[in-house]
Amino acid sequence: MSDKRQDAVGAFLDAWIPEFEKSLEMFTGHTVPVKRGGDIGGEGTLQPAGEILWNKQVLECEASGAVWIGIAADACSQLTASTAPEPSDREPLYRELLKQSLEGAAHILSTGRSQRIVCSMHAPEGGAPPSDSPIMPLAWLAIEDREPIPAPILVWLDTALTELLVGKEQPLPGPPSENREETSSLERLADLELPVAVVLGRAALKIQEVLKLTAGSLVELDRRAGEAVEIVVHNVVVARGEVVSVSGNYGVRILEVISHKDRFAIQATAASRLPRMLPKAAIN
Repeated sequence: MSDKRQDAVGAFLDAWIPEFEKSLEMFTGHTVPVKRGGDIGGEGTLQPAGEILWNKQVLECEASGAVWIGIAADACSQLTASTAPEPSDREPLYRELLKQSLEGAAHILSTGRSQRIVCSMHAPEGGAPPSDSPIMPLAWLAIEDREPIPAPILVWLDTALTELLVGKEQPLPGPPSENREETSSLERLADLELPVAVVLGRAALKIQEVLKLTAGSLVELDRRAGEAVEIVVHNVVVARGEVVSVSGNYGVRILEVISHKDRFAIQATAASRLPRMLPKAAIN
């Protein structure tokens, strides 16, 4: 494996593995450790036994490239069985949690870039990577059964994604400075964009109820009409406000900024509910 490809794979795994662990815990209520594989420059191919469930996701920026992630079908079933009792619901659930983890990884990989890396609007789709690709188990799941069972995760990046992740990037624009090394960390992050969501309300739904949603379905929220809405950054409530109209567009007038203590309390309450139900669905 070339140095450039090894750097790209390493950067992707560093960003994706923590996000995948969080998605697994969020959707299943269980902590599933994911560890990096051995030397990613090693030779040979190790495939999991049985059928492999492949998912392809396209990442887009100034260019686009694709990543394929594969696990054994029985490992997918083990991961999602507790949340999706019906076998037919397990693969869609896995694809959704994988999509969430890849979106998180794309956000991390965008740090320091003038243009964000984003996942394509299409959900991860099936299909194995090219047959001549050197595929190796670059990460391992520790699935709890009677004893922890290591299950390999196969990862392959196409050449376009490799170039995207390790290609040269123009520095972010900023005011001239005689000594940029003395710029504070806060100043270096000042131009970084953060996703801000306005949450009108929440509802706790079982996975089978989510899968049955169609156009015209009604979801009852936990907030009455006229109550303050929540302003959320990276799944953390930072303020509350009221919806207003600004030049024909919706806007939010800030009424209250949440203290650090209140933010941690909200996070702790949400975390305590994870083992019992799917994460609350936010209607943005």
